[in-house]
Amino acid sequence: MRLFSRPVLLTILAGSTLAGAIGYTLGQRSTALSESDVINHFAAEYVRTTGGDLTDCLAVPGAHPEIWISVICGTGAGQHRYHVNAKGREVETDPLSPTT
Repeated sequence: MRLFSRPVLLTILAGSTLAGAIGYTLGQRSTALSESDVINHFAAEYVRTTGGDLTDCLAVPGAHPEIWISVICGTGAGQHRYHVNAKGREVETDPLSPTT
């Protein structure tokens, strides 16, 4: 006695394969981002917008739950801070501002 007919098994197999392929693709996109990628991107943005130097920038771990890494470029009043989440997007949250 068969539990499933051939068309049902093929449909399940095709669906499982498609779900696996989508999961693999999305997983590759999220794991491909490194700290170096983020630092280099935002340091280049700093150079592009201010004319500063790449060596003016450093990075520190995020001090807020939404921030993965903070790239800090320049000094004093001309300092630029880029707060970046785990997806590589800049977020507006400043870890030095008080939370309410």
